This record gives sequence, structure tokens and C-alpha cells, in this order.
Amino acid sequence: MPRADQKHNLTVPEDSKQDILSTDDEQPPKIKLSPDSAVDSNQSSPRLGGSSHSPLPRDLGNQSTPLRSDAGEPSDNDIPAILLEADKPKPHRQPPRFEGDIYTPLWVRGVGKAKEGLCPLCKDRCLWLKIKTSAYWYHLNYQHGISSNTGRPFASPVETRIHAVTGLKEALCHKCGQWVAYESPRNSKSGNLEDAYWWRHAQKCHQ
Repeated sequence: MPRADQKHNLTVPEDSKQDILSTDDEQPPKIKLSPDSAVDSNQSSPRLGGSSHSPLPRDLGNQSTPLRSDAGEPSDNDIPAILLEADKPKPHRQPPRFEGDIYTPLWVRGVGKAKEGLCPLCKDRCLWLKIKTSAYWYHLNYQHGISSNTGRPFASPVETRIHAVTGLKEALCHKCGQWVAYESPRNSKSGNLEDAYWWRHAQKCHQ
């Protein structure tokens, strides 16, 4: 089996460097993935569902939000009051890039470097994120697991296992066939960054 790359330099895809998805001013961070090594167990992760290959991340689930609806295009007079801020430009709607596009912000405001998109998946708050500096790109890819390339959730691992020596979790990628580390010794106890590690690999690999 070929060895996994030890360093994955994450770069924003060319097709996402449009006005609404511009990322010229900031590059996503680099991560390190551990190389393949023998394991003695084939345990599955309860968080990522073992060998299941569901395309939906758990934090998306059956969420539906009135801020994300592609049915019809209301006028600016129909802007929800919760989106209006006295010291901010008035937001306006924009259509998705294609049917089923979850990534593209439905509401945007401002222009140029001040342009912001409203996260369509954060239901507990109105989270506006800068588009030009990659804040929106980073948030959707690594906080919600939504691909900027496909506009859909990243695919889950085909299978997961526990490393026999380190005790850390690894996930099998259906695309490259590599075992990818999706936790580090620093966060192995908390478990709240597991999906982010997988999504970072998926963003680079699942084109």
C-alpha cells in the first residue's frame, strides 16, 4: 500500500476564486497527516459511523433554516429583520451556483474586501464571514464539512480503525485509498476536532 503524504498543503481551488468566493488574501492552513503503519485492531468510530458511507455530516443532519431556501427570490423588502444591522450594508440575496448547492451563501452584504456571506448552516446565530479573506471558505469547509468544490457535504470515511501503537484514530479514504489520521495526541481526549481533521483531508483529496 502506498504511503500517505505526511504534509497536505491545503489550497483554495481555482474555480472558487470568484468574486463571491474570492480567497486571494489568505491561504488555508497546513496540516500534517501521519504515515500508514500496521494496526492490530479494526475498530470503528462511533462518531463517524464506522464503515457507513453517509454523505451527510452529523451537524447538518435534518437541519432546515429559513435563512437558506432556494424556493423563489424575494425582493430586498423581504429581508428578515434579524439580518439588518444599523452600521452594516443592507444584505441582498444571491442564487446558488447550481441545484443542491449548500456552500454558496444565500445572503451577502458589502463589496470588495468588506464583502461578507451569511453562514447558511449556523442556526443559533447570524454569523457573517468575510469572503475575500477566506473566513467563509474556512468556516464552511472545516466547521460544517461542506465542500466549496461540490457545494455538498464531504463523503464520510469508508472505514475507521485504531492505530495499534499510538491508539489514535485513522480513517480510510475512498478516493485515495489511504489511511488518514483524523486526530492528534493533543486533542485525542476531547474528540471535538475529529471531523475537522477528516474534512481537511477530504477538501484536498475529494475533487
